[in-house]
Amino acid sequence: MNVRTIQRSGAALAAITVALGVALLPATASPAAAPCPAEFTATAQSDLLRLRLLDLPVLRGRPLAALNLATAAGTVDSKAQQGTSVARASFADAELLGIDPGKVLAAQSDASAAGTAGPREAQLAALTVPGLLEAEAGTLTSDASWRPGYRCGQTGPLTRASINVASLTLLPGSSGRVSAAAADGSAASTSLLRIGSAGAAQTFTELVRLADGRVGVAAGAGGSLASVSLFEGTGAEVAVKVVSQPKLMVVAAGRKAGSLVEHQPAVLQVTAGGRPVASLSAENTTADVFVDASLRGGTARPSLLSVQVSIGEVSRNVTDSAVAAEAATLRLKVSLGRVVLLDAALGHLQVKATSAKPWAATAPAAARRDTGAAGRPNATVVTGRQAEVVAATPAGAAPELNAVALTEPQPGFAERDRTIGPAVVAALALAVGAGLLIRGRRRLRGATD
Repeated sequence: MNVRTIQRSGAALAAITVALGVALLPATASPAAAPCPAEFTATAQSDLLRLRLLDLPVLRGRPLAALNLATAAGTVDSKAQQGTSVARASFADAELLGIDPGKVLAAQSDASAAGTAGPREAQLAALTVPGLLEAEAGTLTSDASWRPGYRCGQTGPLTRASINVASLTLLPGSSGRVSAAAADGSAASTSLLRIGSAGAAQTFTELVRLADGRVGVAAGAGGSLASVSLFEGTGAEVAVKVVSQPKLMVVAAGRKAGSLVEHQPAVLQVTAGGRPVASLSAENTTADVFVDASLRGGTARPSLLSVQVSIGEVSRNVTDSAVAAEAATLRLKVSLGRVVLLDAALGHLQVKATSAKPWAATAPAAARRDTGAAGRPNATVVTGRQAEVVAATPAGAAPELNAVALTEPQPGFAERDRTIGPAVVAALALAVGAGLLIRGRRRLRGATD
């Protein structure tokens, strides 16, 4: 073997050694995928009737009883391991009503990292709580979904819930709790409050793509009320017709500048004894009706018994990380002198969305029949067969809402302690009965003499 051959062999061996060395070097680890940063929450609740049964000045703003009826709600928490997305529709809390829980149905969908909880539906049979309320048949639906990609920029629906009832009556006339004088002077019975025709409550939560390509956390609530009446069938009947349904929606963008509140108040027509009283809207929000204590009819002069009908004002609060709003279709107050006997919010809407910081959307929002242009959901949501009930405000025909100016928070309807029992029902019955009306009038007259 000559020198040139040895040199060639050495060079080849060196090349092989280098190649083997390179091959044996540990491969550089590829950078781990960054965890998805999105943290957000959303809540939406719509109550067909939010009621404070009896509120006396001596109670210092704490009514004897409070109750929510016909509720549709949705909650979302991106950090929750279980129950990340939950939709629920329920008629009432059976314990508060003091009745068998089996008689009050609820539809609930619960979705977590495992996937989607499909639509659920329950049928509400006619329900009677003797002496307190009557409700005719209705439908409850719920739908919840969750995708791991929601934390990484995907957009799409989270919760949908709805409930409708054919009618709802508080202190029905058949109970004899509320007395009135008939035209011939004989005693008669009437209901205190009645929601006629079909009433509905609806909510949604959703991740939407905003105009700047980022994700918005949306929460919306809507409702459908056709008519509401007090002292039905008497000469003093106060009736409210809902001409235009309200809508409420918030979108959290992770910064105050990009977040918004959208609210469209209801339009109402008020009559007393069959005669027009007022048309209520954003420009004219309140009407007062004076009623003869015998419930024979209304009166143009101030009287002991009065009814105030108003459009529920919207309260809102916007920060960099959270947006919240609350409103009502209408609010009813029945007063005996200075004593507030009944304070109720009908079509009560409450929504909130939070976003820790802005994050980019990776896909456009899925097209849905309840989603408006540019992926923005409409505030009135129709779920399942609910479309037949809320035909007055179908989702597809819902008008485009203008953003409401973001201002400092205003007082809303505070949560109250909820306790109800036979004693409370009896107290309310006496409060709205003709006997207490007459005695109260005499006491007030005696105090001023």
